[in-house]
Amino acid sequence: MGRKDVNISYLCTMNFRLRNIGITLLLMLSCAVGLYAQQPEGLCFSATSLDLGTIAEDGGVVSGCFTAVNGGTEPVEVVSVVTSCGCTTTSHRSSVVAPGEAFVLNVAFDPMNRPGRIDKHIFVTTAISGRSVEHKLRIAGYVQPRERTPEEIYPFDMGGGLRLATSSHAFGLVEHGTSATYNIRYINLAEHELRIDYDVVGSANMRLVVPQRIAPHGTGDIELCYDLEGDTTTYGTLRNVIRLYVCGNEAQYPLITECVAVDNFDLVDDISAPHADISKNVIKFGDVKCCDMTLEEGLVIRNSGAGHLVIRGVECSHEAVECVAWPTEPIAAGEEGEVVLRLHVSRIKDWDNPLVVRIRIITNDPLRPLRTIKVSALPVA
Repeated sequence: MGRKDVNISYLCTMNFRLRNIGITLLLMLSCAVGLYAQQPEGLCFSATSLDLGTIAEDGGVVSGCFTAVNGGTEPVEVVSVVTSCGCTTTSHRSSVVAPGEAFVLNVAFDPMNRPGRIDKHIFVTTAISGRSVEHKLRIAGYVQPRERTPEEIYPFDMGGGLRLATSSHAFGLVEHGTSATYNIRYINLAEHELRIDYDVVGSANMRLVVPQRIAPHGTGDIELCYDLEGDTTTYGTLRNVIRLYVCGNEAQYPLITECVAVDNFDLVDDISAPHADISKNVIKFGDVKCCDMTLEEGLVIRNSGAGHLVIRGVECSHEAVECVAWPTEPIAAGEEGEVVLRLHVSRIKDWDNPLVVRIRIITNDPLRPLRTIKVSALPVA
């Protein structure tokens, strides 16, 4: 091999080594840039979740903390700390965290009257270089329920030693040909037997089972049932007020029940069913003056289904609003009808607050047989 060949081989080797060195330097530079880019800017929390484990409901307040470090080169301002529930409180010493300094957020959770799974959140908002950053922290755990007193289990004191778990129940929709039952738990805390009488005001569809006598410290159920026969023509809201008498004395609270009677949709074919499209969910009368006698607003109900749409009823929750017109004949597929509401200004009693009224429209639409419309007005003296 000649000298020229040796030089060429040497130059090729040197060129290869230089190229490898260049590639190595580029890789080292890339890694350095990547490491620099990964340096945290602002607060960096060591953990964003705090597990309190299983704690006793009556064991008192449980404390913990979240820690963070300002890994950036600029001060971080802690603008706000907001908790998702009043049972969780927080505290921290400083509102400005200098570069390299630690930030400790102390947390206290009160488990009393909060049995079951713990899933609370804390939102820490910080500011750095004019930018706002939000950190979401989570508190988890489980609160072991304590033993409840009879007064807590049965909060409604009816008098004479009789206590109930509740004094009202809304049954929701009840279809024709069906019944809906609800039981109200009771207890007698008296040392003597209680004699129970009652009377019922309202719908005749309410069936009631009340014990005539309750033994000392006895417990049981008052059974409430709305029973709608298949051939009934009753639609809309059914409401009952049940007054109990304990040893001849009227109880402190009446029992109030309510349901909405609708068609039976078990045999309705979805393909051939009607569908009610209502043009407005809110009707605004705006400012009204005492000199205004009556005002009227309407809404359109369109049948976008295949079967005939029947308006079973329109109900108003306030005497100041009245439905004066609504389709009494079935609305064919693709057709529409109008519901007209009248506001009687003279029937507005409270002129210091806005008037808000709920309107219920009951139809044979199997998907949404009950529709609620809000009506509002602003009385102006």
